Amino acid sequence: MVMPKILVVEDDESLLLFYEMDLEQAGYQVVTAGNAVEGLEAFATESPDLVVLDIRMPGMDGLDAMARMLD
Repeated sequence: MVMPKILVVEDDESLLLFYEMDLEQAGYQVVTAGNAVEGLEAFATESPDLVVLDIRMPGMDGLDAMARMLD
């Protein structure tokens, strides 16, 4: 059985590692990105089933990234 792929976009490295470890232990495939631009690139190449976005990030925020993903 293939587990869903989750993209986590978070600029706080500690939180990013926490989410990655926790979700992998739960059996999910996890792709991470440290900012919105990396998140958009990963979204385009990885085709995740679910995206977890930090809202407040330097540069492009999570809401702008979400709008681009939904476009």
